[in-house]
Amino acid sequence: NLLIKDLSMKVTQGNNLLITGNTGTGKTSLLRILGGLWKCKQGEVQMLTSFGPHGVVIIPQRPFFTDGTLREQIIYPLKEIYPDSGSVDDDRILRFLELAGLSDLLMRTGGLDQPVDWNWYDILSPGEMQRLSFARLFYLQPQYAVLDEATSALTEDVENEMYRICIQLGMTLVSVGHRKSLEKFHSWILKLYGEGKWELTRIEKP
Repeated sequence: NLLIKDLSMKVTQGNNLLITGNTGTGKTSLLRILGGLWKCKQGEVQMLTSFGPHGVVIIPQRPFFTDGTLREQIIYPLKEIYPDSGSVDDDRILRFLELAGLSDLLMRTGGLDQPVDWNWYDILSPGEMQRLSFARLFYLQPQYAVLDEATSALTEDVENEMYRICIQLGMTLVSVGHRKSLEKFHSWILKLYGEGKWELTRIEKP
């Protein structure tokens, strides 16, 4: 199927891109191609920044959580290179949990390093899952964050705060979303109409 016809664009640092469109127009498919999960049959995608914790990080609508402690959820996927005995990162992690509105998780889990015997998907609400994925994003602070409906379970006020913090931490954002309120955090909007049709517009700031 033709996803996008004759589109040539560059996403540079500091120029955030918002991708919108009705269901089935190819928004998530485009992100999968950008993320290297799908191959292009025609055209090409050039990545000058590598995927990884400090390069490009993708946050899906339903985040991925590993087995383990609260600390291990925050630092994922850096778990393997993280010191076993705790770290001076404690203050940073606590701060980012607070910014994400999840300070109460410390009490529910018994602390950053307390083993838990539950499935994180069973214990957290959809909104808490998305908040926790943002706490992880704040900790990693990649150059680029690709957000695929990553705030769909959050209120508009919380969404605004999560985006504000990402930008404050220096991340460049590529977002898929429907709320018009997202536009103020982006420089460009790419509207997909299906059958290869699209419209790319510069967002004018008031």
